[in-house]
Amino acid sequence: MQGWTAYRILQRLLVDAGLPRVRFHALRHAFATTLLADGEDLANVSKLLGHRDLATTANVYDHLTDQASRRAADRMDRALRRAR
Repeated sequence: MQGWTAYRILQRLLVDAGLPRVRFHALRHAFATTLLADGEDLANVSKLLGHRDLATTANVYDHLTDQASRRAADRMDRALRRAR
């Protein structure tokens, strides 16, 4: 399927579903953002996106990796408090 054809099909599906039009690239970001916000490992998301370098993914989604680090620190804090 040609890219332009896929784009037109996507736009038609979005309109039919009553959703706003988006670019394919926005779907890619939504995919990565959703996975990372849900706690998926950065290296796995990087592989799924096809990035050659983990640093590329980390640079683009740095704000989400900060959130994941905060969640991990909070989990560790809870675990340590239970262990006392």
